[in-house]
Amino acid sequence: MPLNLFDILDRALMTRLKAVTKREAIDELVELLRLNNNISDKTKILPKLWERENIMSTGIGMGVGIPHIRLATVDRPLISIGIQPQAVKDYLSIDEQPVRIIIIIICPENQELLHTQILAQLINVLKSDDVINKLLQADNSQEIYNIFTANI
Repeated sequence: MPLNLFDILDRALMTRLKAVTKREAIDELVELLRLNNNISDKTKILPKLWERENIMSTGIGMGVGIPHIRLATVDRPLISIGIQPQAVKDYLSIDEQPVRIIIIIICPENQELLHTQILAQLINVLKSDDVINKLLQADNSQEIYNIFTANI
């Protein structure tokens, strides 16, 4: 069955970030997952995200960072999205530009294909300068959700 991001995206897991550093931003997005009962313990997730980040920055360019991991402790894909129009300046993106959109993806450990499909679809949505500009202007989670779902 083909991947449908509509089934994965949750407006409660989208926010305008208060964080201005990479560590704060990732923590804020993982906390959002915890607060919405998608994970019970962020102490298992944060080290895995940092382990992945230490291998190579997930700043893919165009102002976007996509920290992503696979874990045995999750039974379905989780996506948490944060927008920081003022930029997370210490993100170290491959194009050396500040990161303004951060998307955390956590997939079940045995779902490598699903993980890859989610990454590909999100990157496809974010290829558009128009979509990125709209996201940077979004005021709340509902607007962020509407922009993503209108462009899937």
